[in-house]
Amino acid sequence: MREGLMGWMNPMEWIGGPQAWFGVLGLTMIEILVGLANVVFIVILANEFPAAQRNGARLFGLGLMLLMRLWPLAQGLDWPVKFLNRSQLSVGPYEYTGQHLVLMAGGVLVLSLLFQGARSGWRIWKGAPDPADSGGGAGLRAMLVLFQIVALNAVFAARSVVTASAMASRVEVAMAAMLAAFWFLLRLSRPLARVAGTSPWQMMAWTALLVFANRMDWA
Repeated sequence: MREGLMGWMNPMEWIGGPQAWFGVLGLTMIEILVGLANVVFIVILANEFPAAQRNGARLFGLGLMLLMRLWPLAQGLDWPVKFLNRSQLSVGPYEYTGQHLVLMAGGVLVLSLLFQGARSGWRIWKGAPDPADSGGGAGLRAMLVLFQIVALNAVFAARSVVTASAMASRVEVAMAAMLAAFWFLLRLSRPLARVAGTSPWQMMAWTALLVFANRMDWA
């Protein structure tokens, strides 16, 4: 498998084979399912910005989501796989691999983002003013949200890249699936962003859905 992923210097060899195209289709569907929770969290985080900046924050998060998936694939996936499988931290008799660290970071992020989503839904339901538009502490809030977007994308990208490396026989197949899934999720993010700021009950439903999706993604 590793030789197949590294052998991407002759990209025309695989285009005519139906097996590769079935691989692209199947992996695209999986990447959409894996990336859906990522996109919804980005939409929730983008709503922490003032209304005029939310679209830019959403596009920044989505662009970073794609970059953090394609770059490791272009490197051949050697270092991400080694990082995930090797011990990275020792605490007494316990050894923690990179996968353990990613899972712990993902759990903390998901809990904080679920809290933010529930808080935003409650604020909209109560008709309270949006704190992002008040201007108080806007710079610090923006830095915190940007950090959350970067960390969130890193956690989900690790899961996505490992899934792609396990399923794809060539790196071109994995990249094509990533791009196709990104195109779909990019188009989906626009209506999601519109709904996120107007319907507290749908925000609550998304929050419950993401708890289930997160368990499925990291099982």
